[in-house]
Amino acid sequence: MVKQKSKIDAEATGSLLENLVLARIERDGPITAYRVRALIEASPTDALSSSTGSIYPLLRRLQARGLLERGAARDGRGTRLLSVTEAGSVQVLRWLLSDDGARHLAEDPLRTKASFVGRLTPAQRRRWLRAALRASEEKLAQIEAFFEREALPEVDYWAHENAVRLMRARIGWLQTWLAHEGGGGASSKTNSKSKSKSKTRTKASKEDR
Repeated sequence: MVKQKSKIDAEATGSLLENLVLARIERDGPITAYRVRALIEASPTDALSSSTGSIYPLLRRLQARGLLERGAARDGRGTRLLSVTEAGSVQVLRWLLSDDGARHLAEDPLRTKASFVGRLTPAQRRRWLRAALRASEEKLAQIEAFFEREALPEVDYWAHENAVRLMRARIGWLQTWLAHEGGGGASSKTNSKSKSKSKTRTKASKEDR
């Protein structure tokens, strides 16, 4: 028998980007629309950083739906600041308490391609795997650099750790596959450095508690 979703889960609406923007403004606001856009643009998550052109229209839609408002407060340049309304706070809570995403297998272009690489010759597969491995290691380094540069608060630690572990898992998968293809696949220096950094952050996080 299929379990019915909770009322809270059923009521959770809106796209991931909409809910992310609402949650960010609730936590960091009042805030300018420009600052919201800058925060999204700086994200190492490609699906978010590539959506910056839609931020201003999205903010207008959220205001029209009564989830955001521009208050009387202004920044140093005279720009009115955005804050969430009571309805916006309720929406954020619904989104956080829902299990939306827990059943979701995120899109992965490499995984999709993997179903069709039988069309390639063994040499082509090895070249493709090496290129994918290098790109994944570069992405992991970018995520690590973002964490160090932005000095994210502890509340963001587990979100960042999720990104790091997903990239490590992808790198491990590619290394194993490349070794199976006879192309090596030993652990990279980038991956080793990432593990060391993560252990340091985990230790610091536990000590803070």
